[in-house]
Amino acid sequence: MPGEWQLRFMAYYRLFQSRPWLAEKLRRFYRLRRTQLLKQLEEINEKFQLFQQIYIDDDATVYNWSRLNDGFDAFSLFEKTGIAGVPGSGFGYDDEYIRFSIGVIPIIPGNLL
Repeated sequence: MPGEWQLRFMAYYRLFQSRPWLAEKLRRFYRLRRTQLLKQLEEINEKFQLFQQIYIDDDATVYNWSRLNDGFDAFSLFEKTGIAGVPGSGFGYDDEYIRFSIGVIPIIPGNLL
């Protein structure tokens, strides 16, 4: 018996095969979410100066990698902003890097902090 994740994968595969226009719609949705996340991170950085670098993504992933300023980590970022990210050490990098997932909860422009 296949695992639950395998059944889910096959269902998604068949869905996208039968409705090819969904793939582009999903790409546009994630592009919008990435753009909104980058804007939000830039606004937060103006207020708190947390980031040394907010990296522009490759327009293909659901993650953003950014580099924190000295003295900040994932916990201090969460404490100041309420935004959770995963420390880089969880992926073999230094903790000065942090990974954010763009998620699916809408960000309402002008209602960031």
